[in-house]
Amino acid sequence: MLNHHIYLLRHGDVDLAPDVCYGQLDCNVADSFDDELLKVKRYLVDNVLPSGDCQIETMPEFITSPLKRCYQLADGLTSQLNGKSNLQTYDAFKEINFGSWEGINWVEIGKNKIDDWNENFIDFMFPEGESAGIFHERVMNGWHELLDDLAKQKQQQTFIIVTHAGVIRSILSDFLHIPLSHSLSLEINKLSISCLRINSHQNDLSRCVYINHTI
Repeated sequence: MLNHHIYLLRHGDVDLAPDVCYGQLDCNVADSFDDELLKVKRYLVDNVLPSGDCQIETMPEFITSPLKRCYQLADGLTSQLNGKSNLQTYDAFKEINFGSWEGINWVEIGKNKIDDWNENFIDFMFPEGESAGIFHERVMNGWHELLDDLAKQKQQQTFIIVTHAGVIRSILSDFLHIPLSHSLSLEINKLSISCLRINSHQNDLSRCVYINHTI
């Protein structure tokens, strides 16, 4: 039976003030990007690539959110590690759409609106955006598409998904069978990586290897 590995990599710092709301806001990466790219490359070389500890048999495939803070990291990694692009973009793995809240300071959004969101975490619809429930359904569509593809494979596969904290929490909540409403209790730091080992033919042998390993 084949054990596939999926690594969930959160993007690094962005060129925004820390108190600004952003989900699908396509913000630029921070000035620290080149250093972050090097750190992630070194981690993957030491721990994930075929000569690393995981002893995978083939070079990993990269999947990314199309938003710049993820795409630039994934593109840089594929170029430096593989010497060619084998990069797939999944719209399903975009961060949640905060709608008209995007780019606004949390203080300006206001405590009352944030309280309304917290009291109805799953179904609260961000103005001109989406709810956590709709977001989760979108992410699950992409996730199960990937799992279905893995089930058809004849050799071990490794995927590195470069994405967002909300997407990683959504995937982990499904994998670990915890309610989506509890997913915010999962700490997912910037430039952290989580690892899942997938047994496509016997789900009870799949394992969460680690969560939120900060690179």
